[in-house]
Order: sequence, then structure tokens, then C-alpha cells
Amino acid sequence: MADFQSAGRGRLGRRWEAPPGANLLASVLLRPALDPSRLHLTTVVVALAAADACAQIADVRPDLKWPNDLYVGRCKLAGILAESVRDAVVVGLGLNVRWPAPDSATQEPPLPLELEGLATSLWRERDSSEGASELDPRVVLDLVLAGLEHRLVDLSHPDGQRRQAAEYRSRCVTVGKRVEVSTGARAIRGIVVDVTDEGHLAVEEAEAGRITTVTAGDVLSFD
Repeated sequence: MADFQSAGRGRLGRRWEAPPGANLLASVLLRPALDPSRLHLTTVVVALAAADACAQIADVRPDLKWPNDLYVGRCKLAGILAESVRDAVVVGLGLNVRWPAPDSATQEPPLPLELEGLATSLWRERDSSEGASELDPRVVLDLVLAGLEHRLVDLSHPDGQRRQAAEYRSRCVTVGKRVEVSTGARAIRGIVVDVTDEGHLAVEEAEAGRITTVTAGDVLSFD
């Protein structure tokens, strides 16, 4: 866990920064007994555990956006990035806890203009009349890790993997949306019809008359 980072990195090399002590910036080292085709399930279980932690500590219930984000409405609350090396997977989590602050509170440093209307935090989303003293990033991390433990046990066997994928599918707001997915090689346009048991996105391409499975990509929603 970092109190502050100056070179945080999200998907596609995007920056992820936060004021010192304000937000949760942590990485978890995992060694899951998963087939390489199912490694995205590590992102799935961290996303589910993080969403549950938000509900426990602040009564905030974020939406899950494939492949790696937590949103409240149109504003991003958290991002997840997983990278694998041989049998190990490092899953990084950036979750906005006390910054950006509610509009009614003094905010230091101010939110950059490019993030206005795009970023939110647990403090901003709950009752703004309440303070932020108990919204401690370390407490949020404890809740995430506690929730993650049983989910990792589930990933150790096929039934559990399907169970975690099914829960993510039921909570993923990307399902049913008309999207464009940029894979780097091409853009896939269509309606998301499923999240597979491997944690991948199934997109029905109407013009091509087929369902395409996307293992990694950047999603733009049109709905």
C-alpha cells in the first residue's frame, strides 16, 4: 500500500494520482491456480471485493464496468490493473476514498479540470453532512482483503470460478449496453450479451452476424 504515488499507471498508460493519505493505492500479489485463459478472474474477484468494501464502510454501491472499473453513475470511483509474470499476478487497485471531496467541503489540492464530472470518491458519494475521519484508506484495504479471501478460495476450483464469474456478470453494467471496444488491433461494435466464465466480454456484432469474445480492450459505451 502506498500513501502517495507520483507515477501511478492505469490501463493504456493513463496516470492515476491522488493527494497523500487520501485514497487507497495498493497492489496484491496472487499466485492463483488458474489456466492462463482465466487469469482475468483475478480482476473480477478484486472488483467484487472492492465494491463490497465500499458498501460496508460508506453505504456506496458502485457499478462494475468491464474490464476493470468501479463507477457511481458516470463518475469513476476505482480502477484495477492486473499484470502477470509466470505463475504470479499483481493486481493493483486505486480507489478514491477521501478525494475528490464533496462540493460542500474544502478540497486540497483542487480537482484537475480534466477530471471534473468524471471522478468521484466514497466521501463525495455518501451523505455529505458526515465527515471523512472514519473513511481511512487502510480500513478500506482491510475490508477489501477480508472479502477477497473467500473469493480466492473459490478460484481454486471450477465451480467456484463459475460462481465468481456469475456474480460479476449479474453486477456488471456493461452487459446489455451498445459499445465500441478498442482492442488495439481493431474496433468491435455491438451489444454486450455476456461476461463469460473466464471473465471475458461477449459482444454481438450485428453487422458481422457473429458473437465476438473480447479478452482485453477499452470499452466505450453508447447507451
